[in-house]
Amino acid sequence: MKSLLTYLLLLLMLCPVPAKAQQANDNLQHIKLKRSHKKSVSAREIRQWLDEFENSSEVNFNFGFSPKPVWLSFQLAPQVARRPIILSFNYPPLDSVELFLLKGNKLLPMGTAGDMILHSDNFSNNYPSFELRPQNSSDTLVARVSTLSSNQFWLTVDTVGSFLNKSIINHTLYAVFYGILISMFMYNIFVFVVLKNTTYMYYSVYLVMQMLLFSSINGHLYEFVLKERVLMGNTITVLAISLLSIAGMVFTISFLKMRENSTKLYYAFMVMIAICAAVTLASLFISYQYTIKWASFLGALSAFLVLLAALYRYAKGYTPARFFVLSWTVYLISLILLVMQRFGILGTSFFIIHITEFGAIFETLLITLALIDQMQHIIDINKEYIIEIKSKAEQLQQKTYQLENHAYHLSHVLRKPIANILGLVNLMKEECNGEQKAIVERLGKSGEELDKIIKDEAKRLENN
Repeated sequence: MKSLLTYLLLLLMLCPVPAKAQQANDNLQHIKLKRSHKKSVSAREIRQWLDEFENSSEVNFNFGFSPKPVWLSFQLAPQVARRPIILSFNYPPLDSVELFLLKGNKLLPMGTAGDMILHSDNFSNNYPSFELRPQNSSDTLVARVSTLSSNQFWLTVDTVGSFLNKSIINHTLYAVFYGILISMFMYNIFVFVVLKNTTYMYYSVYLVMQMLLFSSINGHLYEFVLKERVLMGNTITVLAISLLSIAGMVFTISFLKMRENSTKLYYAFMVMIAICAAVTLASLFISYQYTIKWASFLGALSAFLVLLAALYRYAKGYTPARFFVLSWTVYLISLILLVMQRFGILGTSFFIIHITEFGAIFETLLITLALIDQMQHIIDINKEYIIEIKSKAEQLQQKTYQLENHAYHLSHVLRKPIANILGLVNLMKEECNGEQKAIVERLGKSGEELDKIIKDEAKRLENN
């Protein structure tokens, strides 16, 4: 737990402050944009077309889930145009960014990048970045940005050294983030192996799905695993969201013991799991621009359902649900803010874009506390069972002692007068005759039967 808090503190300390728009505008001039489905143009056409472009003083753009590509034109400021620089479109899920140089009567291709480009020409990074050689400040750069995901990005211009430093910090932060998730995954797998408690296994699967989702939407999966292999960046994102929702609900069912304590909520969860599974399959055949919306909506809805179930169980007296409620409240808020940002309702600040990473860290911390709380709850219940078993054992021991006393009473106390009676009967047989002797014999026989019954009962009590 202390190591997790240390990682969290380190992550917060290392978070870079995003560059101000004014600083970016100092490096970029005459920014214009137009949204159009036009795919290719000549130098002459682009010069005529530039008159239709709208001027912009911003370098942060967010058009939400719109399939219409964005055309941008801009010039480099003189202080950066004459040295090697890195031009970045800071948003990993962009499908395609085509960069051109409008030089005189020529439109020269400068490169293509994106998570749906098999052989990209960009400067190696998890989001589209281009290395530009010294240019004439009067030359115009033209970019076409298209994506089926949320069409948003912010432009930055850095020297090579500055870009590499920022990249190292960014990747180090994500290494810490993934390190937290991997550490918690290993811990929960270990606990599952030791305790054979499937709740920890389900949470381990949930953590794997989290890593898959974050590595997908932040471009690391494409950067380190899928690059120049397969074009599944968009599909994997939908798969990760849907599978994460399923894993979260399965974990919730197990943690809150819903099947035993809340049948209606349990079946509601099963319906949601079936719907998410259907979206998972649909993502393999239906366009990403539709399935990402379905998956995002179902992800938020499943998180709300999980929170509702946790509140219900906590209200019913299940105390381990308290940290569970807090964790999913944090996660649901971060998820709602992310969806609002992706749809263009919120801006593109560093905190908003990475809100789910912060939410995931706090969620992981709180769910860890919830699992510890659940373990303590189980220990407390077991203690109560042990106390109850000890009490029953003492009662049983007391009853056994009473039975032993009863057996002793039968064997010795009750048999003594019977033995005396039988002895007197034997004496009377010698002195009596006729009818009296028959009566004495019958009395002796009844005494022997009674003596046998007492012996058998005493023996039975001793054996039990």
